[in-house]
Amino acid sequence: MPEDVTHFFRLGRLPVVVCVAERDGQFGVGVSVTSRTTFDAEKGKSLAEARARRRLSLRLDKFALGGGDGGAARG
Repeated sequence: MPEDVTHFFRLGRLPVVVCVAERDGQFGVGVSVTSRTTFDAEKGKSLAEARARRRLSLRLDKFALGGGDGGAARG
């Protein structure tokens, strides 16, 4: 897994985990939204972070294999 940045925050009442990483010049983002009770527990945070990291890794792998834009937003 490349070096990445993880942020935990609340979007209104929704607990959100966001992981951002760069691999071979491409950036990827993995996002996970979880329940409030899960987010407040340390084990819940680690599970939500693992889910976001897995999504991030899948996006970066897909891009590396030539499978599109890796989920990047279009402007």
